Amino acid sequence: MGNAIFIHDSVFDEVASLVQTAANEGSFRLADKAELFADEARERLTIIGDLEHRIETDQRKAEEQRIELETIQKAAEERLVLLEQTQREAEESRHAAEERLRLLGETREVAEERLRLLGETREVAEERLRLLEETQQTAEERLRLLEETQQTAEERLRLLEETQQTAEERLRLLQEARQTAEERLRLLQEAQQTAEERRQTAVRLQGALDHEAGQIVTTRLTALSEQELAVDAYLRVSHDDGLWRWVPQQLGVLYQHDRSRSTSRSTISTSSRSPTSPPSRW
Repeated sequence: MGNAIFIHDSVFDEVASLVQTAANEGSFRLADKAELFADEARERLTIIGDLEHRIETDQRKAEEQRIELETIQKAAEERLVLLEQTQREAEESRHAAEERLRLLGETREVAEERLRLLGETREVAEERLRLLEETQQTAEERLRLLEETQQTAEERLRLLEETQQTAEERLRLLQEARQTAEERLRLLQEAQQTAEERRQTAVRLQGALDHEAGQIVTTRLTALSEQELAVDAYLRVSHDDGLWRWVPQQLGVLYQHDRSRSTSRSTISTSSRSPTSPPSRW
């Protein structure tokens, strides 16, 4: 509420010019102060707009980095699946090599059995030769049979040697296959370790980006809160806030309030802080 001045008709002509001059000066001061407050409000709105634009830019960058991290994580998962497939193939190759080794052992046992039979056959041949010497009448026939038996034994011995050579060749191929499987397994373990390191690096980068984005947003919000508190403190300690009653509410007017309430708040605030002290700046 403003102040009302009553002038008696007997002195109105004498003080009319002074009242008019005071009213004009008050109007000019009110207009200048309104323009000052409007300029300050526009500057602060511009600052707030810049801060909001920066926050939106930081949020877009954080979203792009999160999408890039998700792409890297998907690629790492695909590589991990390929590594698991390669590991399964290596395991199957190892099982096949073990099966071949088992068959080779069985083949060696068969060869040893045949060699034992060959020795027994040779002993039979010697026994027949002894019987051939004792029985001269059937010596020639039994000698022929002995020669044929010996030829058969030699043929079997040759076949046994060939079988042994084939077994040795298979054993060599089996050893080469085992070495190849071990090499693939080593490469698989190295690739798996590399994928794990890349996954851990992606997780660390994502945590660092989330922490940095949270700190930036918290700092900006704190600055805005401090700015609002500064504006509120400025309005509480101002003694000319009653002039806002002359200005219609529009963009750029920060606050309109009753002068009586403003006076009571100013009285309370002066007990805790000096009216001349500047508001806190963010």
